[in-house]
Amino acid sequence: MPSRGTTGKNAAPGKQSESNGDRNARRRAEYAANAEVRESKTANLRQRYREENPLPETRLGNGLLADGTRREVLIAGQHRKRMIETFSLAEAAVALGKSLPNLRRWVGKLIPDPFLKETVRGNSVYARGELEIIAEILADHESEFAYFCAKHESVIAHINTAINNHRNIEYGRG
Repeated sequence: MPSRGTTGKNAAPGKQSESNGDRNARRRAEYAANAEVRESKTANLRQRYREENPLPETRLGNGLLADGTRREVLIAGQHRKRMIETFSLAEAAVALGKSLPNLRRWVGKLIPDPFLKETVRGNSVYARGELEIIAEILADHESEFAYFCAKHESVIAHINTAINNHRNIEYGRG
């Protein structure tokens, strides 16, 4: 059976025919040697995939999905108490539209640990401002990815930097 390459009557006049194996080997070598070709192929594949499999609308586009609870909190490292809207991990999961086990996996790895301690039970809680920052960054992230994982290092760094800046401004932590 003849090869499906450019052979026989389909070959261009004066051109040497190239078998599929030779053409594929040439393409593989070009892909391996040329970063621009790799980036172009990857971008084309990603675009085609997104056309066939569009991302769902982010639920965080309008901010947090739920309100927190006003609690008296103690600011870590200080002896000041404040009454502010805060979120326990369970409340934070609902506000971000994530499951509680998923959010627990994120804490300390993908997002910073809670900074505030409630005075009644001593539980760690997030302030509303902290969760709004996380929600905003995740909403932007979800325009490209349907998931958030440890491989998304730039997003993790962005969240950590933004939260630390917020804490420094809001609570005078430095």
